[in-house]
Amino acid sequence: MSILPLAFALLAMAPQSAPPLALRPAPVERLLAEIGRAPADNAAREARLVELFRAAGAEAEDVATVPLDRALLEPRLAAARTAIVARLDAAGAGESERAAALERQEARWRDVGRNVIAVLPGTTKRVIGFAAHYDTAAGSRGAIDNWSGCVLLAELYRALKGQPHEHTFWFLGFAGQEEGCLGAASWVSTVREKQAAKIDALVTVECAGLVAPRAWWSGSSAGILEIVADAARQVQVPLQVVDFPGDASDSCELKRAFLPVACLFGIGFEHASLLHGPRDRVEAIVPEHLAQMHALTLALAAEFDRHRQPLRWDYVQDKLRLADPASGRTPLVPTPIDVPRAAPAAAPPTPAPARSPSPARDGSHP
Repeated sequence: MSILPLAFALLAMAPQSAPPLALRPAPVERLLAEIGRAPADNAAREARLVELFRAAGAEAEDVATVPLDRALLEPRLAAARTAIVARLDAAGAGESERAAALERQEARWRDVGRNVIAVLPGTTKRVIGFAAHYDTAAGSRGAIDNWSGCVLLAELYRALKGQPHEHTFWFLGFAGQEEGCLGAASWVSTVREKQAAKIDALVTVECAGLVAPRAWWSGSSAGILEIVADAARQVQVPLQVVDFPGDASDSCELKRAFLPVACLFGIGFEHASLLHGPRDRVEAIVPEHLAQMHALTLALAAEFDRHRQPLRWDYVQDKLRLADPASGRTPLVPTPIDVPRAAPAAAPPTPAPARSPSPARDGSHP
């Protein structure tokens, strides 16, 4: 017996989607003001992010700070030490210089901070998550990279609070991204199989406001990006899906764990000189582009939440209808971007613990 008629029957029986939430955007002036107040110290940024979620309406028990598991991260840290020594040896550095560099690195790891997690319960235990790293590089105010993403997460919490919604929303403020995505890697290691199966979508937001929103193809799950593209069209936000080499990002940590993720960012490679230094300030942000990213995060929360079944099933259904000209759907095709040679190269990540990929979890098209 063919399985295809059964698949169509099951899809026909799937619950219908609910009307989307009506989420009101915050004034862009308020977003810019909070981004401009970005603390320079990572410990202060961690504390301020907790304050932002509480100011947005989170109860005390719904916000937590979680220490990173150093033991789980040790292979990654050991690889970074090896890379530092190799780079200094290639430059002809002496033993004392190597020792000093390693001590500075250890000091940064000791002070890396904790992940900030805020939960907004829904009527079901299915999960939608939004994430942004809160830490900044040494010597940088980090307004763009990435206090802008943190402020958008807190404003999304504010918009959702008090609105009836199906999903439980997780808001993840990752520590240690500038030290090798340590916060994301630590969080992934704590996600158990049963928890992972309940996650319908995760969205990472990075460096909002310098250009119109972009989505990174290689750092995202294809099926989730299809939903992102639909949501952007619905609210008339320009979205460019691009691809470029690299695999050291919070979104890649999530994707390697077979979690369905979309990576959003609002910066071009031509702006690289603004980051990791004193020029990373709120004055560089274009209000229109910041408002576009804000509108897109609101639209995504509403679009994800209106599906009462796991999100990928809607796109299974659409794929089965692709031969129908009335569907109007064509698969996304990313625009390749050449990364300038001057762009700093990130240390290769340590692979996540092996898990068996599952069609119900990887977010890709069937």
